[in-house]
Amino acid sequence: MLQCLFHWLYILGIPVDLLKAADKKILDPYLMLQLRRRSPVLDWSQFILIVITTSFGTVLLILGFWFQLTLFQGLSLLFCPQIIIFFISDRTTKNILAFDYGFVEKIILIKKLHLKVQLLSIFTILSASVLSFRHVIH
Repeated sequence: MLQCLFHWLYILGIPVDLLKAADKKILDPYLMLQLRRRSPVLDWSQFILIVITTSFGTVLLILGFWFQLTLFQGLSLLFCPQIIIFFISDRTTKNILAFDYGFVEKIILIKKLHLKVQLLSIFTILSASVLSFRHVIH
């Protein structure tokens, strides 16, 4: 729950309240600083990072939902949304840095990313609640 709360309040390291204000003088330099700070880390070893995270997520999902191990179901509901958020944030960051978007377009892309993260968080919480009450359903 705390993990979802963090992503609900901060997107790409930027407070959502600051995005809602959308003051260009304050937000544009801060936004570009945050995006440029993330970019070298993501470009450093992207292939290795993809291989490790997808294999880790796959192992968690197989152990949790194929072999019905409750511990791994919980771990997959913790780590797999983080992996998805990492990849969609990475794609948005690269998209903003690669093209010469105006300030308004950057804000729109980040707000879309925030909406995706919110929907993923809601789906994760609903999935966890269904898994915790599945013995009642059966």
